[in-house]
Amino acid sequence: MKETLDGGAGILGLVLTLYGAGAVLGGLFMGSIRFQRISRPGVTLYLLLFAMGVATLVIGAIPTVAVLIAMAFLLGFLMECFGVVWITLLQERVPSHLLGRVSSVDSLGSFSAIPVGLALAGTAVAAFGPAWTFIAGGIVVAAMSLLGLLSRSIRNLKVEVPQDIAAGVTEVKSG
Repeated sequence: MKETLDGGAGILGLVLTLYGAGAVLGGLFMGSIRFQRISRPGVTLYLLLFAMGVATLVIGAIPTVAVLIAMAFLLGFLMECFGVVWITLLQERVPSHLLGRVSSVDSLGSFSAIPVGLALAGTAVAAFGPAWTFIAGGIVVAAMSLLGLLSRSIRNLKVEVPQDIAAGVTEVKSG
């Protein structure tokens, strides 16, 4: 922040705040739509990843405070949308008796990758500078997401509408 963009702690705080604001709006957006309206959740997940890659690339390609602020907001929004679709698919597709274990392994893998990614990013910044690190990272994420879309099973993944919703039942009756 200081060396590349000549910004300080205030700018960094603003960037992180807007990332969080983007995430809140992404969550509200996803909460406002019916999940069943996402006809191809696999494609949606990978397109969200692609957009995150492009936003990351833009941060490196146009290293200005204004672009960083806008992309931080967008990344927060996209990441939250991705998270909602991912968690919903886990809950829909994983049998309930395995959901705790699968969620634990998913979280373990995700959180274990953070220090590895930070170490790789730090090494890349030291060797190539922050701009090229963001550009390369964005290209890798965007390219990998497009490769994921080559999978027929990802492209054909559909939302399974529960029978009570498909039948228009909105109230659960007891007794």
